[in-house]
Amino acid sequence: MITLSFILISCAKKEGYQTSIDKEVKLIKSIDAQKNYLSKIHEDGQGIDTKIKELEKSFFKNRKEIAILRKQKDSLLFINHYRIKSYLNKFPYPKGKEFDENEKLAIFYGVYFDIHKKEQLKYLDLFEELYKQNVITDYNYLSYLTKIYYLEHSSFFPLNKKHSIKEMIEDISPEIEKL
Repeated sequence: MITLSFILISCAKKEGYQTSIDKEVKLIKSIDAQKNYLSKIHEDGQGIDTKIKELEKSFFKNRKEIAILRKQKDSLLFINHYRIKSYLNKFPYPKGKEFDENEKLAIFYGVYFDIHKKEQLKYLDLFEELYKQNVITDYNYLSYLTKIYYLEHSSFFPLNKKHSIKEMIEDISPEIEKL
Protein backbone atom coordinates (compact mmCIF):
# COMPACT_ATOMS: atom_id res chain seq x y z
CA MET A 1 0.00 0.00 0.00
CA ILE A 2 2.78 2.41 0.87
CA THR A 3 4.56 1.17 -2.22
CA LEU A 4 1.62 2.33 -4.31
CA SER A 5 1.93 5.83 -2.89
CA PHE A 6 5.60 5.96 -3.72
CA ILE A 7 4.86 4.78 -7.24
CA LEU A 8 2.44 7.68 -7.43
CA ILE A 9 5.20 10.02 -6.23
CA SER A 10 7.45 8.65 -8.97
CA CYS A 11 4.69 9.22 -11.51
CA ALA A 12 4.42 12.77 -10.26
CA LYS A 13 7.94 13.44 -11.49
CA LYS A 14 7.24 11.99 -14.94
CA GLU A 15 3.74 13.16 -15.90
CA GLY A 16 2.55 15.22 -13.00
CA TYR A 17 0.95 13.61 -10.01
CA GLN A 18 -2.29 15.46 -10.70
CA THR A 19 -2.68 13.94 -14.14
CA SER A 20 -1.94 10.49 -12.75
CA ILE A 21 -4.49 10.87 -9.96
CA ASP A 22 -7.13 12.34 -12.27
CA LYS A 23 -6.73 9.32 -14.56
CA GLU A 24 -7.07 7.00 -11.58
CA VAL A 25 -10.29 8.71 -10.40
CA LYS A 26 -11.71 8.72 -13.93
CA LEU A 27 -11.45 4.91 -13.92
CA ILE A 28 -13.66 4.61 -10.82
CA LYS A 29 -17.02 3.31 -12.04
CA SER A 30 -18.61 1.56 -9.05
CA ILE A 31 -19.20 1.83 -5.31
CA ASP A 32 -16.68 -0.99 -4.78
CA ALA A 33 -14.08 0.94 -6.78
CA GLN A 34 -14.81 4.04 -4.69
CA LYS A 35 -14.42 2.03 -1.50
CA ASN A 36 -11.12 0.56 -2.72
CA TYR A 37 -9.81 4.01 -3.67
CA LEU A 38 -10.71 5.52 -0.29
CA SER A 39 -9.43 2.48 1.64
CA LYS A 40 -6.12 2.74 -0.17
CA ILE A 41 -5.76 6.38 0.84
CA HIS A 42 -6.53 5.56 4.47
CA GLU A 43 -4.28 2.50 4.59
CA ASP A 44 -1.33 4.31 2.97
CA GLY A 45 -1.42 6.95 5.69
CA GLN A 46 -1.86 4.41 8.47
CA GLY A 47 0.99 2.30 7.10
CA ILE A 48 3.54 5.10 7.39
CA ASP A 49 2.24 6.12 10.83
CA THR A 50 2.54 2.55 12.07
CA LYS A 51 6.11 2.22 10.80
CA ILE A 52 7.12 5.53 12.38
CA LYS A 53 5.59 4.58 15.74
CA GLU A 54 7.36 1.23 15.69
CA LEU A 55 10.72 2.81 14.84
CA GLU A 56 10.28 5.49 17.51
CA LYS A 57 10.53 2.78 20.18
CA SER A 58 14.29 2.90 19.48
CA PHE A 59 14.47 6.50 18.36
CA PHE A 60 18.23 7.06 18.51
CA LYS A 61 18.95 3.83 16.66
CA ASN A 62 16.35 4.57 13.97
CA ARG A 63 16.36 8.39 13.75
CA LYS A 64 17.62 8.53 10.14
CA GLU A 65 14.96 6.13 8.92
CA ILE A 66 12.32 7.99 10.95
CA ALA A 67 13.35 11.28 9.30
CA ILE A 68 13.04 9.69 5.84
CA LEU A 69 9.62 8.26 6.67
CA ARG A 70 8.43 11.63 7.99
CA LYS A 71 9.41 13.27 4.70
CA GLN A 72 7.60 10.52 2.82
CA LYS A 73 4.57 11.09 5.06
CA ASP A 74 4.61 14.81 4.21
CA SER A 75 4.66 13.95 0.50
CA LEU A 76 1.88 11.43 0.99
CA LEU A 77 -0.30 13.98 2.81
CA PHE A 78 0.15 16.38 -0.09
CA ILE A 79 -0.72 13.73 -2.65
CA ASN A 80 -3.66 12.43 -0.61
CA HIS A 81 -5.09 15.94 -0.45
CA TYR A 82 -5.13 16.04 -4.23
CA ARG A 83 -6.55 12.50 -4.38
CA ILE A 84 -9.45 13.64 -2.19
CA LYS A 85 -9.94 16.85 -4.13
CA SER A 86 -10.11 14.90 -7.39
CA TYR A 87 -12.46 12.32 -5.85
CA LEU A 88 -14.84 15.02 -4.57
CA ASN A 89 -14.91 16.64 -8.01
CA LYS A 90 -16.48 13.44 -9.34
CA PHE A 91 -18.33 11.94 -6.36
CA PRO A 92 -20.19 13.26 -3.33
CA TYR A 93 -18.86 12.74 0.18
CA PRO A 94 -19.67 9.10 1.07
CA LYS A 95 -22.58 9.21 3.51
CA GLY A 96 -24.16 5.84 2.98
CA LYS A 97 -23.86 2.70 5.03
CA GLU A 98 -21.99 1.02 2.19
CA PHE A 99 -18.92 3.10 3.16
CA ASP A 100 -17.13 2.26 6.39
CA GLU A 101 -15.77 4.79 8.85
CA ASN A 102 -12.18 4.60 7.55
CA GLU A 103 -13.32 5.29 3.99
CA LYS A 104 -15.21 8.36 5.19
CA LEU A 105 -12.32 9.47 7.38
CA ALA A 106 -9.90 9.23 4.45
CA ILE A 107 -11.68 12.22 2.94
CA PHE A 108 -11.92 14.13 6.19
CA TYR A 109 -8.22 13.70 6.97
CA GLY A 110 -7.21 14.36 3.39
CA VAL A 111 -8.73 17.81 3.80
CA TYR A 112 -7.85 18.31 7.46
CA PHE A 113 -4.12 17.76 7.03
CA ASP A 114 -3.77 20.41 4.33
CA ILE A 115 -1.82 23.38 5.71
CA HIS A 116 -3.35 26.07 3.52
CA LYS A 117 -6.25 28.06 4.91
CA LYS A 118 -7.61 28.73 1.43
CA GLU A 119 -7.88 24.99 0.76
CA GLN A 120 -9.47 24.38 4.16
CA LEU A 121 -12.10 27.05 3.55
CA LYS A 122 -13.14 25.44 0.25
CA TYR A 123 -14.65 22.59 2.26
CA LEU A 124 -16.26 24.67 5.02
CA ASP A 125 -19.81 24.50 3.61
CA LEU A 126 -19.49 20.78 2.90
CA PHE A 127 -18.19 19.95 6.38
CA GLU A 128 -20.80 22.15 8.04
CA GLU A 129 -23.52 20.25 6.17
CA LEU A 130 -21.94 16.90 7.05
CA TYR A 131 -21.72 17.94 10.70
CA LYS A 132 -25.40 18.94 10.74
CA GLN A 133 -26.30 15.58 9.17
CA ASN A 134 -24.17 13.73 11.77
CA VAL A 135 -21.95 12.30 9.04
CA ILE A 136 -18.82 13.67 10.71
CA THR A 137 -18.50 13.74 14.47
CA ASP A 138 -18.79 16.85 16.60
CA TYR A 139 -15.18 16.37 17.66
CA ASN A 140 -13.89 16.15 14.07
CA TYR A 141 -15.86 19.22 13.03
CA LEU A 142 -14.54 21.18 16.01
CA SER A 143 -11.00 20.04 15.15
CA TYR A 144 -11.51 21.23 11.58
CA LEU A 145 -12.77 24.65 12.72
CA THR A 146 -9.94 25.11 15.21
CA LYS A 147 -7.43 24.20 12.50
CA ILE A 148 -8.81 26.93 10.22
CA TYR A 149 -8.70 29.41 13.10
CA TYR A 150 -5.09 28.47 13.81
CA LEU A 151 -4.08 28.84 10.17
CA GLU A 152 -5.56 32.35 10.15
CA HIS A 153 -4.36 33.61 13.53
CA SER A 154 -1.28 31.48 14.30
CA SER A 155 -2.80 30.84 17.70
CA PHE A 156 -5.45 28.57 19.09
CA PHE A 157 -9.01 29.71 19.61
CA PRO A 158 -9.63 30.13 23.35
CA LEU A 159 -12.13 27.31 23.86
CA ASN A 160 -14.10 27.28 27.08
CA LYS A 161 -13.34 23.83 28.48
CA LYS A 162 -16.51 23.94 30.57
CA HIS A 163 -18.58 23.95 27.36
CA SER A 164 -19.72 20.86 25.52
CA ILE A 165 -18.23 20.22 22.10
CA LYS A 166 -21.43 21.52 20.48
CA GLU A 167 -21.16 24.73 22.52
CA MET A 168 -17.50 25.07 21.52
CA ILE A 169 -18.56 24.77 17.88
CA GLU A 170 -21.12 27.53 18.47
CA ASP A 171 -18.38 29.65 20.07
CA ILE A 172 -15.86 29.34 17.23
CA SER A 173 -18.24 29.30 14.25
CA PRO A 174 -18.79 33.10 14.11
CA GLU A 175 -15.01 33.60 13.99
CA ILE A 176 -14.65 31.18 11.09
CA GLU A 177 -17.58 32.74 9.20
CA LYS A 178 -15.70 36.07 9.21
CA LEU A 179 -12.89 34.56 7.12
